[in-house]
Amino acid sequence: KEDYDFFIGVNFIPDIPRNVQKKLKFMSIVDQHDLNCVNLIDPECRIGRNVILGQGLCIGYVSVIENNVTIGDHSQVNTFSYVAHNTVIGRNCTIQRNVAVLSNVTMGDNNYFGISSRLLKSDGMKIGSNCFVHPGLVVMRDINDNEIVVLASSLFKEYVNSGISPSKAKKLVLTDHNLRNREELLDLHKVFEYRKQNDN
Repeated sequence: KEDYDFFIGVNFIPDIPRNVQKKLKFMSIVDQHDLNCVNLIDPECRIGRNVILGQGLCIGYVSVIENNVTIGDHSQVNTFSYVAHNTVIGRNCTIQRNVAVLSNVTMGDNNYFGISSRLLKSDGMKIGSNCFVHPGLVVMRDINDNEIVVLASSLFKEYVNSGISPSKAKKLVLTDHNLRNREELLDLHKVFEYRKQNDN
């Protein structure tokens, strides 16, 4: 193992369970055998001062990591993304393309932030572990462990397409769109069927 460096090249995308499990398995092998992993950092990205980088990272083209940022092992900051100062990114977090993370954000492990999402709570933000943020969303509040933040309009469309009346779909979206567990994300149709059968 001293003669080789490793990199886990599996994408951590929550709606592909096979890839999620494969990456977590590879990470446990790396930990178990104390293997060295290389970082893949594009030469066109900008990394500030006092930045602490874990191992096995991928930092994409023209991404910006400002001063005093910590990024945990096996995380990704993809192309055109921006991470502001005094931010802590946990282990195995995926920041997709064109994502903006405002300053003083602290996040746990195994999080996924969809393309063009924005984390913009101005007085610092706390994000738990195992969270998913839908592409294109602007989030201005803390996010709890295992929380899935989805786009309300896409939920409304799914509810209506599953046979729920528009008025009831609107009520469901207003109460549902901020919090969903990982199992619901992976199989939303089961949730919609359950709602449809139990819709009063």
